Amino acid sequence: MHHPPEVRFLVDGSLWPRRLLGLVGMLAVLQVSWFALSSPTLTWRTVTVGASLLAAVGLAWGWAQRSVKVHLHWDGAQWQWSGFAVSACTLQQHLDFQTLMLVSLHHPSGPPVWLWLQRSAQALQWLALRRAVVHATSPEQVHRARGVVAASRTATP
Repeated sequence: MHHPPEVRFLVDGSLWPRRLLGLVGMLAVLQVSWFALSSPTLTWRTVTVGASLLAAVGLAWGWAQRSVKVHLHWDGAQWQWSGFAVSACTLQQHLDFQTLMLVSLHHPSGPPVWLWLQRSAQALQWLALRRAVVHATSPEQVHRARGVVAASRTATP
């Protein structure tokens, strides 16, 4: 059976969640501002809601700006991620938008790590990465990665 070649993909912070966060944050700030300006008096509740909204948007924006640069590596047999102490892991694909994929990496010693992989991070490696993801998430490969032994087929006479 043909296996996809080895591929190493740099996983960097995705731009589209930051844009979405910025848009939602601006809409929320505009809504609270409109509410505060339309009311005849400024109450402590309005100030509290506005301040906590600004703090939440600021914290979320700071979290989204953290750029974690790690490598996702397919060696032809298994996935490895440089973010784990022991890098071997299994990958599960959840969404595929051709130029953007949502995957989760599963490691026995902790919770899954969710990643948005996007073509713009490494356009030259994108097709090789997609081939490796599709190959690794095929049912027979998932069973092998989890240690399930496939039932042997016997020929019928």
